[in-house]
Amino acid sequence: MKALGHRSIASILRVALRIFSIFLWIALFFAGVAGLALLLVSFGFDLGLEVEQLSPALAVLANAIMFITVGAALIIVGRLRKIFATLSQGDPFVEQNAVHLRVVWIALAVWELSRYLLGGTAAALMYFLPEDSTPAEYLNVDISLSVWFSVLTLMVMAEVFREGARMRDEQKLTI
Repeated sequence: MKALGHRSIASILRVALRIFSIFLWIALFFAGVAGLALLLVSFGFDLGLEVEQLSPALAVLANAIMFITVGAALIIVGRLRKIFATLSQGDPFVEQNAVHLRVVWIALAVWELSRYLLGGTAAALMYFLPEDSTPAEYLNVDISLSVWFSVLTLMVMAEVFREGARMRDEQKLTI
């Protein structure tokens, strides 16, 4: 099976990304419902749910983490779908693919940095909250080298695609 063009691996991945995109939109809906319920419960509304007491500040942070995660994933998958659309057409070196890859690495970096920021903020809040209000074992702020390696790789690939598009345009002008 060929890698690029019609009926290729790129075409299969494009379909898989479309399906994943649908699941992400469904996840965004459920994150919204769960986030609203979490906020209401944290402010003392009785929804008939059995949940641990959670401070409103931590509920807001949990919602921010949910929405940033799903939002970043939607941005990344959406841009990858656009890249794979051009790969399925057999035309990988277009300027837009470089832009899409740039958006992907920026979204991934912002996602990871926001995870550090929100995790650190949650840890700081938990320091000031009573011990029994929120279990501390849910907090895990570790540096993921694989994510940063992916960001650097995507930065390089964006420039490779930009240069490839420039060279292709240059070639079209030669006789």
